[in-house]
Amino acid sequence: KPENILLQDGHALLADFGIGKAIDDASTGTLTQVGTSVGTPAYMSPEQAVGEEVDGRSDLYSLACVLYEMLVGEPPFTGPTVQAVIAKRFVQTPADVTALREGVPRTVAVALQHALQRTPIDRPSIKDWTLAMQAAPTSDVSTAPPRSIAVLPFANLSADRENEFLGDGIAEDIINLLSHIDGLQVAAKMSAFSFKGKQVEPRVVGDALNVALVLEGSVRKAGNRVRISVQLLSVADKYQIWSERYDRELVDVFAVQDEIAAAIAERLQLTIAPREAPATPLSSEDVEVYELTVRARGLIAQRGRAVIAALECLDRLLAIRPDNPTALALFAMAQRIRIQNNWATADQCLALANAALARALTVAPDDPDALAAHAGLLLYDGIRHRDTSRQIFDRALGLSPRMAETRVLFAGWIFIMGGDGSEDAHAVAEIRRAVADDPRNAAVLGLGGVLLILCGEAEEGVTLCQRAAAADPDAFISHWTAAYAYLWAERPAEGIPCVAASLDRFGRHPWLMHCLCGLYALAGDRMRAEAVYAELQARAVVQPVTAYSLAICACYLGRLDEAMAHAFQSMRNRDYLNQFAFVRHPGLDRLHAHPRYPELRALM
Repeated sequence: KPENILLQDGHALLADFGIGKAIDDASTGTLTQVGTSVGTPAYMSPEQAVGEEVDGRSDLYSLACVLYEMLVGEPPFTGPTVQAVIAKRFVQTPADVTALREGVPRTVAVALQHALQRTPIDRPSIKDWTLAMQAAPTSDVSTAPPRSIAVLPFANLSADRENEFLGDGIAEDIINLLSHIDGLQVAAKMSAFSFKGKQVEPRVVGDALNVALVLEGSVRKAGNRVRISVQLLSVADKYQIWSERYDRELVDVFAVQDEIAAAIAERLQLTIAPREAPATPLSSEDVEVYELTVRARGLIAQRGRAVIAALECLDRLLAIRPDNPTALALFAMAQRIRIQNNWATADQCLALANAALARALTVAPDDPDALAAHAGLLLYDGIRHRDTSRQIFDRALGLSPRMAETRVLFAGWIFIMGGDGSEDAHAVAEIRRAVADDPRNAAVLGLGGVLLILCGEAEEGVTLCQRAAAADPDAFISHWTAAYAYLWAERPAEGIPCVAASLDRFGRHPWLMHCLCGLYALAGDRMRAEAVYAELQARAVVQPVTAYSLAICACYLGRLDEAMAHAFQSMRNRDYLNQFAFVRHPGLDRLHAHPRYPELRALM
């Protein structure tokens, strides 16, 4: 213990080798006294604490406790009583010292963890431990802040695949709780969730998200019971810093989330504000609302046709809680995605979405999700509602600055409103911040990438779109943004095979088709460009094809009168982002010299 280590002329001298007395005192129960000569319980090995035979490995444990305190300011285990301190040795793992103090080499942290193993046989020899303590730090030391964490989606261990989104919802709620802890950097949800279903080492997650810690877990649901298992891992060495298992009723899931967040905060010596307890106990209806919410959110995140299933969940949810602001915001977001994916017209969806948002913002005027959804919808009327949309973007991002998707939409709004390019530098800055906040979010990478190309940063933009495809190859947004990137960067040699490979996967979507038409035109392959345009025209007779897509094809083929006619139809149909398309879309800028362009601009 520290009292037995004396310092003289730069050397440490050990005093009081009363091992025999220590063993005798342990056997006679004097541990219950405070300040006995046994050695303070804070520095005792587990085997000594329970009166078992001790040897040099017990001394190593005690020395590690002293060194731990020298580094972080307190022993690895503390408590109000001797019994509490001793008990912790058998149920807890000491927090990683690198999470508690900056500048401690990983080699030292790992060596300490090995010396503090509960079972003597798991501790190294003194010789091996000394060499480990003196080892040079590895050259690939992480630059991640020591108090930084990524929460991965919890694996579903239930037989019923319908429970797939329960683990996602629990992880998301833990992320939200941890995000409110001062001094803790938390990886954005979508970036962390990009590792769902992938068996990757903590180091891979840490390098991708610049975090020092990873929380992973699993959920097993059986009837109204749920088992949640979690473990907190060090990125540097995969060492398990903490783990726990919770067997509870499903109605207690919120309490479990709070306990997990509080345990992490305690490990990192940070303070978390407890969540306000509900006025009444949670009911089975509350649980159903929770499950429907996490399922709808997860389906929306998948994009594509999963949004249709999300709307079915939201219909059930709103039938139970018609004024739930989160559900109303998700409903509006899903309606916007329906328009984007060409499954419904703006007239069909905008009225539903705006009505939902009006209710949401009446109930919760400062709900970030509702404000973000409202800002996204205002892109349809951005020019007409310039001041209002700016105010809503500012409010949403002021309340939740790390909503990266909303920030990218804001960058798009800046780009459109700038019109003449005067605000492009501001748009680029917002995109780069969004990517830094959420570096593996396919929507952020893809949308940010195409906007960077439009702002003159072609190489960086194409790279971001390629990263989007790697982060989420199954998402439609990864494919259509890549198609636009190659079109707008005028790289047909790379773009044509990329878009062709995406067509069958997404039902020959018109957005992919009009990009392919433009790429063929850029490559000088007019025959194929004409064939794609003809296919879209034929399909428009029997199924929805945006006039915006037809205008792009006609323009790249040099049929400017046809393109202008389609542009007017697009404006009447309120196609998604058509205001941007006919103001600053590469390839459509040749319409600006058309005699009817002033009339089109006035219609905007």
